[in-house]
Amino acid sequence: MSESFRLIEEQCLDNARRMGDLLMSRLRDWPERHPIVGEVRGKGLMIGIEIVRDRKTRQMAPELRDQIVRRALERGLLVLGCGASTFRMMRRS
Repeated sequence: MSESFRLIEEQCLDNARRMGDLLMSRLRDWPERHPIVGEVRGKGLMIGIEIVRDRKTRQMAPELRDQIVRRALERGLLVLGCGASTFRMMRRS
């Protein structure tokens, strides 16, 4: 195994898991705190936040998601849309 792969397996993946767990612990209650958040899901450092019109019906809200993406970019934060009404964010470890 090359040194690069060993480094990724031993250090980077573990750090991604730990930091992802920390991020998810801070975002887990967003659906209860923010009416437009349907679900927060993720693995490692890639987190998806679903934006909805109505949390009960989970009706998608792509225009709200697009507005969030634009406003985040205006403030220097890069988030990317994925799917119909979800945006994803990734954190560097």
